[in-house]
Amino acid sequence: MFMLGTPHKHFPLTNLRGFQAARPRSIEIQGLKLYSQTCMKNRYRRYCSTANVQDLPKERPGFTRRSSDSWDPEELRTLPTHLRPVQGETLDLILRQKAYLLQSRRGYRANVDSHILALFAFGEYRRVPTGKPSKPVRVLDLGAGNGLVSILFARAHQLTKVHMIELQPQLAERARRNIDLNRIDGDVTQFDLKDGRLPDGLRGRFDVVLINPPFYPAGSRKSPKNREKHLAHQESSATCEHFLRAAHTACDRQNYEAFIAIIQDRNELPRVKKAILQNDLGISESREMIHVDGEEPSRILLKVKTRAKQSRSSQAGSNYGDRSCTDLLGFDAEFSPSLPPLVLFPSLGAQSVYTEEIEEFLDGLPIPSLRIGRLRDT
Repeated sequence: MFMLGTPHKHFPLTNLRGFQAARPRSIEIQGLKLYSQTCMKNRYRRYCSTANVQDLPKERPGFTRRSSDSWDPEELRTLPTHLRPVQGETLDLILRQKAYLLQSRRGYRANVDSHILALFAFGEYRRVPTGKPSKPVRVLDLGAGNGLVSILFARAHQLTKVHMIELQPQLAERARRNIDLNRIDGDVTQFDLKDGRLPDGLRGRFDVVLINPPFYPAGSRKSPKNREKHLAHQESSATCEHFLRAAHTACDRQNYEAFIAIIQDRNELPRVKKAILQNDLGISESREMIHVDGEEPSRILLKVKTRAKQSRSSQAGSNYGDRSCTDLLGFDAEFSPSLPPLVLFPSLGAQSVYTEEIEEFLDGLPIPSLRIGRLRDT
């Protein structure tokens, strides 16, 4: 996944603030001599030392990754105790200062997939005839992680009630705290979606279901050593088919505009299409995501509905751009997205500025009502 605030293979190392492509340099930290060495394969700076890891200095205070963003202790004391970051966490004010996010410092961290899925789902919801700003919407987030997707959707549509489901207990707890930090109406359940099961009381209740699942089958690629990252990247007990089965069960059967929004690796599309068909679902809209203008797409965004709902929507005269579910289900046919691609960055040298569509989405989000100290430049 593409991580917020971290270097990526598409970005030249020389363009990244705080990273250097120069010769190795030695530095002194509390009497320990380390050597900074550029790793050209992964394009990040790595500290090399024969010293024991326990001898390294403790993590930087301030509960952020960049010292320039560090929180003053007095600022954090204004928060309720349960919302303050603890050892091993960061508290980040991200996306043009529009959302607070408690995250693991070295475990799973939010990435651009989260706000791209929120943008796509919100855009699709606004396109349906009933998708009005004054209408409450019920949102279920499967595989919620830290909760950023639901938080952004709820910030974009103020009358949103969210329910998040997350496998990992520590991520579910952070999602609860992030809901409180951002003052979102919602709750979180720690639950395993194995076999497509849902917690009691959630069947047939939701207008929008968001899915940002682990992209890859278990054992299909080298796994991150960190367990949080591993479970976020690779499937464990619940597969893509299970996520879609649970989403199908969760959609409101009386709302013929209810839909599922899912993001996936572009290369995993054949497997996702098969899972969609197995669950009696169909793709009504699709959009590819391109990291930098001119590159090949890396992600696919899908709006999925039950084929029965698709048929009823058409009979009711709801024609707002959805195509027939059968249009995109041919496994032998070449896949053709129904919407123009979504481009993140206009060029390699402009990685700090998104394209106009994304900037407009972020500009439209309200400033957090909870103020921690001063607002800062991001």
